[in-house]
Amino acid sequence: MPEKVLLVGPVHGRLLELVSKTSAIQAKHGPFAALFIVGDLFASTPTDDAAKQLSDLLAGTLSLPIPTYFYQALGSLPADVGKRISEARPSSSNGLVAVTPQLHWAAGKSGVFTTAQGFRVAFVGGDWDAGAFAADGGLGDFDAEDWHESPTQRAEDEKTTYITPSTVRRLLAHPSFRLPKPSVAEEGSAPAAKEGTLAAARASASAEQARAARQSAALEMLQQRPALDLLLTNTWPAGVTLFATGADADAGLPDPTARTWGSPVIARLATHACARYHFALAPSPDSPDLPVGIQEATLGMGAFWERAPYTTDLASYLPAPVRAPLRSVTRFVSLATFGNSGKRRWFVALNLTPADEQGAAVVPPNATPSPYATPKAAKQAKRAQPAEEEQNFRFGEAGRKRARADGDVPPPGYVCRICGVEGHFIRACPSKTNAQQPASAAEGAGKMELPMGLPSKPSFAQGGRQMIPVGPANCWFCLSNPSVEKQLIVTIGSASYLVRPKGPFVHASVNEIPHTGAHFIVVPLAHVADLLPGSHPVHGGQGDDGEKASIRSEVESTKAAVRAVWAKEGHVMLEWTLVRVRTSPRMTHFQTQLLALKSSIEVAEKLDDALEAQANSAKTAVLRSDAAREYFDQTHTEDRGDDGYLHIKLHAQKEREWLVPLYTGTRFPVQFVRSTLAAALQLPQLADWKACTGEADAEQERHDSAALRAMLS
Repeated sequence: MPEKVLLVGPVHGRLLELVSKTSAIQAKHGPFAALFIVGDLFASTPTDDAAKQLSDLLAGTLSLPIPTYFYQALGSLPADVGKRISEARPSSSNGLVAVTPQLHWAAGKSGVFTTAQGFRVAFVGGDWDAGAFAADGGLGDFDAEDWHESPTQRAEDEKTTYITPSTVRRLLAHPSFRLPKPSVAEEGSAPAAKEGTLAAARASASAEQARAARQSAALEMLQQRPALDLLLTNTWPAGVTLFATGADADAGLPDPTARTWGSPVIARLATHACARYHFALAPSPDSPDLPVGIQEATLGMGAFWERAPYTTDLASYLPAPVRAPLRSVTRFVSLATFGNSGKRRWFVALNLTPADEQGAAVVPPNATPSPYATPKAAKQAKRAQPAEEEQNFRFGEAGRKRARADGDVPPPGYVCRICGVEGHFIRACPSKTNAQQPASAAEGAGKMELPMGLPSKPSFAQGGRQMIPVGPANCWFCLSNPSVEKQLIVTIGSASYLVRPKGPFVHASVNEIPHTGAHFIVVPLAHVADLLPGSHPVHGGQGDDGEKASIRSEVESTKAAVRAVWAKEGHVMLEWTLVRVRTSPRMTHFQTQLLALKSSIEVAEKLDDALEAQANSAKTAVLRSDAAREYFDQTHTEDRGDDGYLHIKLHAQKEREWLVPLYTGTRFPVQFVRSTLAAALQLPQLADWKACTGEADAEQERHDSAALRAMLS
């Protein structure tokens, strides 16, 4: 049976006002079965008036009109409340402690409780502090089945005001958060029996039985998971804005920095929970590592934002595909501070039937895919990809030691000696693989001889290696990656952001822009490898335009704004973009470099000569002016091996433009433009960006980014 429930943002001790406002809502829209407080119910530093209201509440002279539930938020509990909880806790049940007849505390720093109406609610107390979480050791190698904590450990966790590894593990070990373990690879476990023999038949039957047993156990776990109605957290999950567009309920994000908000561990919990509703809060003034450029109004009043619903395909956690859908629908809502002066929405009323009584989820028409990392659904006769490894990359956790895999990504700075491109080890070089394919497979395509000394593969057919591209989970340019140095971000738009590089090409003889603002990178928010139309030859005529048109428009607007600022300082812009869609797994996130050059500097002819020489060496061509621009409008359905391009444009008094088409067999230096400029300007120390990183002061970088943001506004 449906019940009405009410959720309210942080109250901060304004208990009398809470009673007044919720009584009015109750009278107008009630009756409500439950009221949930998201964030702090009590004031961290109470005034005399707030202390008096708390005293009245505990004494019973002030009573809440609706059964109210709260949990540990950002601050510590008032002493009187803590004492009342200690006295009542031994006789508590269902994970709830009665503070007053109408006020219930959810026991622990994190956990799951069930209301009298049957609503199952998960909560995470404490603030997100990435440094403190890492200092506590992070999640590490965690097995939910083996995990256990003593009452002493649980009590120690409750004493802290930030999220600890124990806070997270406690929930991951709960049945409502459990997910099937990834399948263990079978190859190499025993010598393969000769095909067609009785031993081979027995081995095949045994393997099939094992797969069926794993499938049955995993399916049973998913079907018997206690479903969650609500997930309450004090912090956004990192990456929740992925796939969110202007078509959402409020037609935009609540703050220019919103895409950088959130915690990766909350994202992991949200991925496991698949709750029907997830309520969270924007950063507060006391939050560690505040986003650069966050609005003062947001810090003071919080933020309301309702994301379009997203779906999670739980069948992706199964070793084999299933016919019946196993799909959940989650709605994410950020609540503003209770009774804020800006009239930002601080409450949400829901009409809910408990999940245990609800049928299969109905997917709304505006639903998006899950913004979090999940395994890809299993295909027939293939095992599912290991889910835990994928999550380890996304959340920056220490994964299990594993054997070297074909899809391993080398560390930054590693360059393959075969093709001169970053992003893969020599053993996985696509150029090497292409060159060693049998003649029948390579018919009609160009062949490339291996360098001397490298052994050749046998000519018989072998299983091809799959190039595994870098995804949002471990991409250097995805804002959901916790490793992103957010203090370098200058502006964030609706489709892209502008950031300063770690190793800028900056020298007094070349450019002098205040606040080290002579070198930028403009990057789409979406994880896209290129902005070419779907009909372009790079995609073989099979691409998807998606949101690329809006991204292109915003990127061009950003470049125009930067050019205008630099022009006032007597500088021109040199921009360049390198795209390789098929042969470099590291180049999966499009980016354009913008460099300021003093208008008196002449680099056009040297760039032209260097491009011509490099193109001749790579057996490709240099397109100039109109021909360069026409490249982007090509359409071709036949796969010609198009892999991408290098595009350079100099916005000087005499505009110059070059484009070098690249193919799967084309070798082209990743740092060509930078190394060419360094040689032309006699600044060899700037050729390698890693040599230009220096010892940066994070606070100074935040100041510079803020100053540049003001210049561009």
